[in-house]
Amino acid sequence: EQSVANENQSFDHLIRHQTHITVSFDNLEERRKEEEHASSRRGGLRGVLDQLKKTVVVDMRELRSSLPFEIYLQGLEAVPVTIGVGDYVLSRDICVERKAIPDLIQSLASGRLYTQAEHMCSA
Repeated sequence: EQSVANENQSFDHLIRHQTHITVSFDNLEERRKEEEHASSRRGGLRGVLDQLKKTVVVDMRELRSSLPFEIYLQGLEAVPVTIGVGDYVLSRDICVERKAIPDLIQSLASGRLYTQAEHMCSA
């Protein structure tokens, strides 16, 4: 049991680490122009945009809905992770909380939606 717990902890750590990886696009156009004139035998920027996968981080609890499958059908990679705030992470700056209408009404009435929005802004 301890080895399974350690493996789960390592897996969670890896997922958390990968959700914070960023790719710099500074001077991308300049680097593309340089690459056009560079030797094709050298590495570099060649195909960086093609290699980047369009990824959506999906909260594990959302896997019961059909939306993660729809994300997959659109050619995006859905990465399941337990997210503390929000249901979907689209980028470093965009987090989405998905609500059914009854839950939205109840969240508005109780003030929970405001609290969730505050947490999403500070995360």
